[in-house]
Amino acid sequence: MKYGVSKLKVESKKYNVSKTLPNVLLIGNGVLQSLAEINGIKTRNWSESLIKLSDEPMTEAQKEKLKGIPYSVKATIVASAKDTNRNKKYEEVFKTLKVKDYSLLNDLVSIGFDSILTTNYTYEIENCFLHKFSDIKVKDKNKYACQIKRKSLKGKTDPKYLIHTYNQVNESPPVWHIHGEERRKSSIVLTHDEYARLLQKLLEENKVNKNKYVEYENEVKYKSWLDYFLMSNLYIVGLGMDFSEFDLWWILNRRVRENQKSGKITYFKTIYDDNNIVNALSHLNINVQEIDVAEAYDITSYYIKFYKQVTEYIKKNIEFSKGVLRDEKAN
Repeated sequence: MKYGVSKLKVESKKYNVSKTLPNVLLIGNGVLQSLAEINGIKTRNWSESLIKLSDEPMTEAQKEKLKGIPYSVKATIVASAKDTNRNKKYEEVFKTLKVKDYSLLNDLVSIGFDSILTTNYTYEIENCFLHKFSDIKVKDKNKYACQIKRKSLKGKTDPKYLIHTYNQVNESPPVWHIHGEERRKSSIVLTHDEYARLLQKLLEENKVNKNKYVEYENEVKYKSWLDYFLMSNLYIVGLGMDFSEFDLWWILNRRVRENQKSGKITYFKTIYDDNNIVNALSHLNINVQEIDVAEAYDITSYYIKFYKQVTEYIKKNIEFSKGVLRDEKAN
């Protein structure tokens, strides 16, 4: 088995979308920022993590000059231009991230979603379903990686971007690392160039789909994480939706153009969100849900209470799917 490549081929799920669309969680690193440490230091924002990708220590003056630059461009500036060096640096940074208490995250991911999409590269979600999944060897992680049978325009599946690959651990729903994952460093999407290359692959995937949602009418095959993003009841939690993640904004705009029923999107807003981003989301027919957190004395207590209330909100409002027609693994 090649390093970081799954050999487990599976059939796609088929949903009866005339009954109920799948429920999907899109989770960012916001939850982890509330619970995690990198090298023993609490990390509160993604910019702090990006700085750690620098080959040389950065002065405060250098860090100050990076303020206001979009994350993907900032990563391009900070990270090494050579793929091998950059991939090694990714491993050095992300392997030091530690979550001490999984109870908050476990409650959220165990609600009963049909799929979970995450922009995180590490395995905190999988750890909720298999203790210390992060610590097992890559060849053992590959055993949980499922690749949907799918051919690209060039006649073969491109594993680099993991568009058709998810992890399924014990009783977990499929977990899609949409911007790459740690076991396969070349799949990680962080720099502006990497986002552009991923978007090109999504455009190719969408071209292959053509008008499949109209053609299938009631029965739709979900063969990639793009399908789950486009056609689902989507709950966005802990993801700031920065404009530099232009692949996600392209998909949101693509959903607006879809003629068929594509489900509802709920975005959970924190008091720290960028108002420009929230405004843009609301103009794309996205339900921006404000969670009123009372008696939060500091940022840590705020986020803990916020995610607890988000979890309770989803539990009360989720419409569980009754329209799954098939979920079959190949021999």
